[in-house]
Amino acid sequence: METPRPRSAFERCRAIAESDGFEGLIATLLVANAIALALESFLDMGRHDDALFTFFVASQVVFVLEIAVRLLGHGPSFRSFFRDPWNAFDFGVVALSLVPMVGPLSFLARLVRVLRVLRVVSLLARRSRRSPS
Repeated sequence: METPRPRSAFERCRAIAESDGFEGLIATLLVANAIALALESFLDMGRHDDALFTFFVASQVVFVLEIAVRLLGHGPSFRSFFRDPWNAFDFGVVALSLVPMVGPLSFLARLVRVLRVLRVVSLLARRSRRSPS
């Protein structure tokens, strides 16, 4: 009996990125971000500002890791990742969210958070391409 060849790191990343659990985690975090953004925008969350800030920073870390895993899943030919418009969109949103948001750029911070919600659409689009019809 032949032992199966260990999968490469790229193959493992692709398997993780395409797993239902990973996509569910990211979708849940995106929805939670949308709810937190709505709370922050429409309610007086003064005493919860620190908690919201911590949540947004932790979410950002997860989103950066998500993009890294998905990008590595397309290795060693990383160009294939960017051929998919949704991947390019997701990468752009996450990259923009890393720009320091001070002064005139503070509007960009809010815009990026709103764009994160649209990433749910990209998750659904990726899933529909993978699912057999």
